[in-house]
Amino acid sequence: MIENEEYREALAVEVEEFIGEFENALKALKINTNIKDNIKILIRIHHTLKGDSGIFELDNYVKFFRDIELFIKNYTEPEKFLKIYDDLLPILLESFDLLKDLLKRARENKISDLNSDVVERVEKVLAAIELG
Repeated sequence: MIENEEYREALAVEVEEFIGEFENALKALKINTNIKDNIKILIRIHHTLKGDSGIFELDNYVKFFRDIELFIKNYTEPEKFLKIYDDLLPILLESFDLLKDLLKRARENKISDLNSDVVERVEKVLAAIELG
C-alpha cells in the first residue's frame, strides 16, 4: 500500500486523466482518426504509468506497461499499426481495465502489485502478434 496519502492522490488524479485520454484514443483509432497522434498518446500513457509504478515498487505493473509501451513503439507508422491493431486491441482493453482498477485501488488505498501471470500472458500475446 502507498502510505503517503498525497502521493496516492496524485497517482489517482493522473490515472483518472489517463483513463479519459486512453478511452478517446481507442475511440479515434476505431474509426481511423489521427492515428499517429493516438499512437503517441498510448505510448506516453504507458511510459508514464511504467514510471509511476516503479516509484511505488509495483514491479509487475512496470513490466506490463513497459512491454506494451515498447511493443507499440515498434508500430508508430500508421500503416504498420493498423495491421496489428485488431490483434493488439484485447491487450489495450486489458490495459484500460487495469487503469480503472488502479484508480479504484488508489482511491481506497488498496494498491497491490499485478499478478505475474497477467504479465506473462501479455508477453506471450505480444510475441505472437510480432511473429504474425
